[in-house]
Amino acid sequence: MTVVRRMGLIMYALAFSGSIFAEEVRSIQAGSLSRPDRAFLVLEDEASLRRIHRELHASATVPPAFPVIDFDQDLVLLAFMGQRSTAGYAVSFDSHALVNSRVAHVRVIEQTPPSDVMLASVITSPYVLAALGRGEFDAVQFVDAEDRCLALVDLQSEPTFD
Repeated sequence: MTVVRRMGLIMYALAFSGSIFAEEVRSIQAGSLSRPDRAFLVLEDEASLRRIHRELHASATVPPAFPVIDFDQDLVLLAFMGQRSTAGYAVSFDSHALVNSRVAHVRVIEQTPPSDVMLASVITSPYVLAALGRGEFDAVQFVDAEDRCLALVDLQSEPTFD
């Protein structure tokens, strides 16, 4: 059993019953320009990642390097925060996913700017990509800071890309 030292994650783990273990979530890439809608995806192959990478960086003069992922070992998680009207927004994942009852629970952390600061008026749409080791789970549930379900992705069904 993996011992997790983060108090929030321990409290999160106690909310579930049965066998619980943690899987590391490794950040790959984040940015402020992506698709305008809010979405959560799990990619299981390189072709899907190449498609998303092209879409994300279609307007970039010099796109970032294509991430090297061993899809035999890992899945890729994506969170798109949706369009925002100012700078100061970001999205990330907690450093570990909790796996319980064959579901990996991944916490999405949305950063919003303080209300009392001047911000640039610019359209942003933050996103994050991360790797999650393939494990003993059949679904990935994205949850917010209050453990509300944002999306549930069934890994047994055919993926769709809207």
